[in-house]
Formats: sequence, C-alpha cells, structure tokens
Amino acid sequence: MARDLQVEFPGRNGFSSQNLWLMRQFFNEYSDKPKLQPLVAEISWAKNLLIMARCGRFGGG
Repeated sequence: MARDLQVEFPGRNGFSSQNLWLMRQFFNEYSDKPKLQPLVAEISWAKNLLIMARCGRFGGG
C-alpha cells in the first residue's frame, strides 16, 4: 500500500510502511473517543507520536 500511495502522490512525504502503520494505530486509539479528537487535531503529528510512544501505545514507551 505504501508504494501505491507513493506512486499515486509523487513528491508527497509520509507514506512509508511504518508511517501507515502508525496512522492505523492512531486511528484505532482515537476513533472511539470523540471528545479527544478535536484536541488531538490541534497537536502536530510528530508530537502526537511522541505522546503515544511515551504512553506505550506505539511501543516506544
């Protein structure tokens, strides 16, 4: 899927296999928490990953 997206959107970053996996985990974490979604949207992707890693959600913590 990562390669297909990279071909479909040349010159765009963020479609690595690892990043797609993180996006899926991110979605799974917040999809059932509608009150948190607006707050999470205000934080950059990198900071969200850092928060999730430190909480042990992405295996970094």
